[in-house]
Formats: sequence, structure tokens, C-alpha cells
Amino acid sequence: MKHVAPLSAAVALVLALPAWAAKPPPPVCLGPAQVFAPGVISTPGLNEGRLAFTPDRQTIYWHVNEIPGPPGSDALFTIMTAQRTATGWSTPDVASFSGLGQFADSDPVVSLDGQRLVFSSNRPGNQGPYPLNDLWVVERTGSGWSEPVNLGPNVNSPYNELYASLDRAGNLYFASDRDRGQWDIYRSLRQPDGRYGPAMSIGPGVDHSHLWEFNPQISPDGRSLLYSTVGRQDGLGDVDIYLSRIERNGRLGNPVNVGSCVNSAGTEFHPTMLWDSNELYFARVHETIDLMVVPIEMP
Repeated sequence: MKHVAPLSAAVALVLALPAWAAKPPPPVCLGPAQVFAPGVISTPGLNEGRLAFTPDRQTIYWHVNEIPGPPGSDALFTIMTAQRTATGWSTPDVASFSGLGQFADSDPVVSLDGQRLVFSSNRPGNQGPYPLNDLWVVERTGSGWSEPVNLGPNVNSPYNELYASLDRAGNLYFASDRDRGQWDIYRSLRQPDGRYGPAMSIGPGVDHSHLWEFNPQISPDGRSLLYSTVGRQDGLGDVDIYLSRIERNGRLGNPVNVGSCVNSAGTEFHPTMLWDSNELYFARVHETIDLMVVPIEMP
């Protein structure tokens, strides 16, 4: 009887996750990468990161800061928003839930139904000490976004949690350094009552041992995962973006580099994929950090 509960939990996890296979074929680049909305969204003198779209693609969110810093530092970030116009994008505004120059508000992502926005922050109320980051959520209301709510101890830890991503079922993927400072990707399954179950690591797999994985971007069907990683022998630079399948056991399958139309000898991270329109948005380090866009077909 002692083994029934763990076995049942394992079976439930497998059934809740989509089936897939091992290492995917490489993506197909459809054109060169370009700076996204130069002078309006990607601007000189500021660092931009993690672009998010509402489901109708008419509103975007991203974070900016002046002086970059590693996760858990006292660097300040602000989440911005803009609206699509006939000629591009509107003048950016500070998102209603973000504190201008107060916290490290970063990494916004909008749920596929448009009703939730998850972001990272070091604001008061975190599970860990300042200035470490937790995941927070705001809900869509009739008058805009709600006040931010911490996602709680099933998701957050006394360490850093960053860069959430949501599949169609509402399952939450994110990166955390809770394992002795090692950045890995975690998943928390959304429960019938809307809360999140205990977070579990989905790596490292066969080809991931002793490497950092972070910035997860899950596909709507929960089968494919884009993410950034450091130090792989098949990398083109110091930080590259890779694609893996989620295997039937819920673990991260072996990765493939997304290619030279995205990755360079420099640093690329923060992938946001519009899977139905073959558009990948990501961040690249130039003199400052800029947002980029490339047409690319994922397998």
C-alpha cells in the first residue's frame, strides 16, 4: 500500500502530458533576423527582453531596464506595453501592474485565453528574501488587470523563479536556480480548481547533464519547448536557443540548435514563438539588449 500513492501520481502525470518522440529535426529558417520595431520597442540606451503577445496579437508586453544585472541582483526592470497601429506600434506605456523603477518586474507572458498574465518580480511578498524573484499573476477584469498575486509555494521557492510560459491547458513552465544554483526548467500542472500543483524539474535528460537551461517557451499543445542554454559543444555562441520535445515521461528530450538565422557567435535568449505564424521573437546582445524577430518554421 505504501507505493500506491506515488504510482498513482506518476500515472496521472503521464496521462496529463502529451506524447512525443525524441530529438526533433532542425527548424527551417525562412529569412534573416531583424531588430523588432527599432526606435519604438527596441531602443538605443535601454535593454529590452521577453516579448509577449495577447491572443489577438494587438497588444504586446515586454520588460526594459537601463543597467542589466543577473537574476537575483538589485537591477530594476519595468514591464511596458504597446498597441498595434496601422503603421506599427504605439508609444510604449508602463503596464498597469508594474512598478516604474521600484522592482525587478520582468518576463511577462499572457495565457492563450488572454485572461492571465504571469511575470517575475522581487516585490514584497515573495517566498524568498529580497532581491530574489518569484512568479506573480494578474487576472483580466472588466477594468483591466487585477492587482498582482504571488503564485505561492507550490510554484515559488526561497530561490529565483523566472520566465514563465503557459500551454493551452494552463500548465506552467519556468526556470529556477533552486537546485544548488543550477538553472533548470520546472513544470507545475494546473489543477481543476485553477491552482498549480507542486513544481517538478523536467530535466536534465540524457543530453543535458550539468548544463544550465532557462527561458522556456512551451508550444500550445505542450509537446515542444524552446529554451536557452549555456556551454553546449554544438552551440554557435556562449548562449544559444534550442528546441526539444517533451517526452511521454514528462522529461525534456534531446535538443537541436535552432540554427544560424537565430543564434550567432554572441548571446541569444528569451524566445517567444508565434507557432501558428512561424515567427520567433528573441533577445540578442548588441551594444544594448534588443528584441529580434525571424521567420522560422518549427518541426
